Amino acid sequence: MAIYFLCPRLRKLTGGERLVLKLAEHLTLEGQPVKIVTHYLSETCRAVLADQVGLIETGHQLNVFHNHYLNASLEYVMSPALLGEIGEDAEGICFFGPPSLPALWWAKIAKGVEVPCLYFCWEPPRFLYSDQKEVVSRMGMAGKLTHPLLPLYRRLDKRMTTQADAILTVSDFAAGQIEQAYSLTAYAITLGPSAIGPPDPRRVAELRERYGLVNAQGTVLTVNHLHPRKRIDLFLQTMKHVVMNMPRVIALIVGTGPERRRLLNLRQKLGLEKNVILCGFVPEKDLAAHYALSEIYVHTAKLESFGLSVIEAAANGLPVVSVDEGGPKETILSGQTGFLTKAEPASLANKILYLLQNRRQARQMGRAGQKYVTSKYRWEQGAREFLRIYRACQKR
Repeated sequence: MAIYFLCPRLRKLTGGERLVLKLAEHLTLEGQPVKIVTHYLSETCRAVLADQVGLIETGHQLNVFHNHYLNASLEYVMSPALLGEIGEDAEGICFFGPPSLPALWWAKIAKGVEVPCLYFCWEPPRFLYSDQKEVVSRMGMAGKLTHPLLPLYRRLDKRMTTQADAILTVSDFAAGQIEQAYSLTAYAITLGPSAIGPPDPRRVAELRERYGLVNAQGTVLTVNHLHPRKRIDLFLQTMKHVVMNMPRVIALIVGTGPERRRLLNLRQKLGLEKNVILCGFVPEKDLAAHYALSEIYVHTAKLESFGLSVIEAAANGLPVVSVDEGGPKETILSGQTGFLTKAEPASLANKILYLLQNRRQARQMGRAGQKYVTSKYRWEQGAREFLRIYRACQKR
């Protein structure tokens, strides 16, 4: 008997995808078989998939439109089709992310599924509750046409969410957002870091040469999907302030996404071509090397529900400078493992400059963060919490 993880697509190795893959792996290590059901698993995600985790893949990539947001809408439409791949050995189903909600509703209402159905929601859909204007504007004409329908879809979203036997999430902050949106209780599951050193010293030296870090005054890192809500534009504006004071500081931006072209244009406009490197996608095996290259990690995302890269950077010994909002308020001890500050370029830059100019204290903060994160955030703990909630649902 197995628990099925239903995810419409695992297309990029970002925080959400890592959550699915690592939780599945550690559940199997706890003796609970897991099978992932998806339309498409990218090669970057496949490289992280544990051998003991089952995989059922339909092969549909769902990349029909040129617009990122329109393709995302197909995940909602196509998620019920995955139910046909659920075998008779299913003792439970966990639906991941808002695009899986139509499948949850169909399973409970149309098919009358009797096994426990859990919903893992890292946050309510932003395009329905918090970022409507930003998303609609980026959808172009399609956004103008769909905007009048959003209140109706918000009601559907709430109704579909109520079908879950239990709602899981990633932090107390996210649980609060879910309660505000749905008036439902969500249970925060402990997550853990993935790419932890020590890295290959030869690879670190190779990358140091490639990025031209030999004569740098300091190296700053952020690891993110290049999406508007990650506010990498704020990161670039922050680096402009930093470079005005320390001209040879280098910033590395690891990740890809729909904002890449706009960020390249902004980098040029700010005159940061020599100081900011967009590294693109970095495979899991190379992430630890990028952390080893860096002295400070910077987090600028808007109301991030958790921030896996934040605890990963801390686990690799980096002090973290973060905006004072969202999940990082739970994972950073401000003044001890890093700094929480206003989401303003000058405020973030001041903290970065302080750490670059006080390297001994920065290293002490990094060691404190490493100790704190590796003791508190572990995937095996999250797997046990998941099983405890799942088994409580079985007894109902």
